[in-house]
Amino acid sequence: MVHGSKLHLRVLGSALFGLLGVGAATLSGGNVATASPRAAVNESDFVSSGGSTPPSSAGDPTGNFRFICTASHFAYDDPIGKPGQPGAAHLHLFFGNTAANAFSTYASLRAAGEGTCDGGQLNRSAYWVPALLDTTDVPQVPDYITMYYKGNGPSIADIRRIQPMPAGLRMIAGYDATDPSAAEAYHWMCEDGTGVGPNIPNCRPGSHIGVVVDFPSCWDGVNIDSADHRHHLAYLTYAGGGGAHCPAGYPVMLPQVTFGVWYPYKANTAAWRVSSDMAVPGAHGSTFHADWLGAWDPAIQAEFTLHCINELRNCISGQLGDGRTLVNRLDRGAIALPAAMPPMPPMPPMPPMPPMPPVSPPTSTPATTLNPGPATSIAPATATAPASRINSWWPRTHRRRLHR
Repeated sequence: MVHGSKLHLRVLGSALFGLLGVGAATLSGGNVATASPRAAVNESDFVSSGGSTPPSSAGDPTGNFRFICTASHFAYDDPIGKPGQPGAAHLHLFFGNTAANAFSTYASLRAAGEGTCDGGQLNRSAYWVPALLDTTDVPQVPDYITMYYKGNGPSIADIRRIQPMPAGLRMIAGYDATDPSAAEAYHWMCEDGTGVGPNIPNCRPGSHIGVVVDFPSCWDGVNIDSADHRHHLAYLTYAGGGGAHCPAGYPVMLPQVTFGVWYPYKANTAAWRVSSDMAVPGAHGSTFHADWLGAWDPAIQAEFTLHCINELRNCISGQLGDGRTLVNRLDRGAIALPAAMPPMPPMPPMPPMPPMPPVSPPTSTPATTLNPGPATSIAPATATAPASRINSWWPRTHRRRLHR
């Protein structure tokens, strides 16, 4: 997504691909962190060799790295928004690291957990989104999640300077109650390209229902997190001319992470909601947001950043750009649905109402005679549409989208 002074330009990939990453090492406040030791993983278990080199995408110009994930688990946890508080968040669907929970950090994710994305244990990053709920509040399990790390910039030279994600970076994209423009980072849609908008659509039979979200790709170069988990990063902008570029204060370009979560077709889904909608009466998917906590194997991340993004190649299905491809042999089977939230405690009894004070009898006053004035007529009211009807509809400004 690209922001300008009055221009909001979304740069999306194919309808079925989304993205992610991890990398170097810096802490909030400018302190340099020591990257956690590389976990003992047999790389050959998750990488196949002998493949072809992906074709160039310099004509766009972009550099692209794509792969697929499947769902891992549901939990009432949020390692970024409510760290160390298990059960305190709305229900989330997690994918990536199978060990992700409320206590997860970069170090803990790197050290343990299987992976539900291409690359398996080489991609122990954790990704989570609000659970999609049907009209009976049953959580829905997606068929797959498409990941897309993309190199965007005003020139080939800028794309060649894109850096790997810093170790420990945390990101949130999408709905923000304090910033309405944040909703421009996501959209719901049907797999056939219809139903694009901020709310869950009704799709045609056979078409997956998807939600696609873009993360920012400009970093301040110092902090891996911020108080609102957003302002250490920014989106590309066209403000000031010169093509898409990072705004002042955000000098480091990172891959733009985009991912799409794709659910199987069901009827009448426009009445569904996501778990975070419960805080906004009448919402049907309009509070969607996504979280990213990277934990890539540093060597693998360096490979796809160099060969797929910096060298402007079109890497698909886990291709690393050098003839090798990420694979994932993890068979997750059925995803367990979460246990119901504990019931709300009963409301305390209301205290008894105090007795009403006695009512004094009215005092009598002598009757007075009114002097009627001349009769006047009331002009009939002019018929106008009720204000509620006038304000019940207003055309929504459509944002320009580029589908690559």
